[in-house]
Amino acid sequence: MVNLEIFIICHPYLFRANFKYNEADKDLDMLPALKNLLQLSVPITIFSGDQDGIIPIEGTLQHLEKLAEELNIKLTKKETWSFGTKEGGLKYEFGDLLKFLTVKGGNHHVTSSRPSQAFSIFTSFTIKWMH
Repeated sequence: MVNLEIFIICHPYLFRANFKYNEADKDLDMLPALKNLLQLSVPITIFSGDQDGIIPIEGTLQHLEKLAEELNIKLTKKETWSFGTKEGGLKYEFGDLLKFLTVKGGNHHVTSSRPSQAFSIFTSFTIKWMH
């Protein structure tokens, strides 16, 4: 998930550089970019479907744990999050700025497979950080 703060920071750069995605971009390591943003105190929320067969949540979590360790950020909270009256998935919080949420029943395209849950995550993020 690309959150609002990341979009605001990257948006002008992408258009100035006339950036175009290509096949090689799929293998870019995003951890250095995430590390830089966290060092600038930009909050980041990432979510992934627990049924994602392309990028399993275990791999994403391992990368985020590595990133948190490099920045000396501890896993401060691991709990379930709710969507209405049902369990939405798991939520991992690393300090105040980095969150990783799994979306129960979501596949690689959470915004298509679980659009209401994805929207709930996005609105919770934007409301929290805009106030």
